[in-house]
Amino acid sequence: MIAAGDTYQVNLTFHAEFQLEGDPVALYADLVRRQAVAYGALLSTDAHWILSRSPESFVASRGTTLSTPA
Repeated sequence: MIAAGDTYQVNLTFHAEFQLEGDPVALYADLVRRQAVAYGALLSTDAHWILSRSPESFVASRGTTLSTPA
């Protein structure tokens, strides 16, 4: 609860799953041009592409260490 001090911010997100006809890299590049945000990621796994565009950090890397904001 925000009033109780349990959190100071809540980010609502949603899962989206769809079929893309075209190049995921081109879609991401188009979003980069259209969305002026500080952070983004385009990840490819064997089964899925993961796309993130956000004004806040999703994950950061330093050497072999990954971290998320506190």
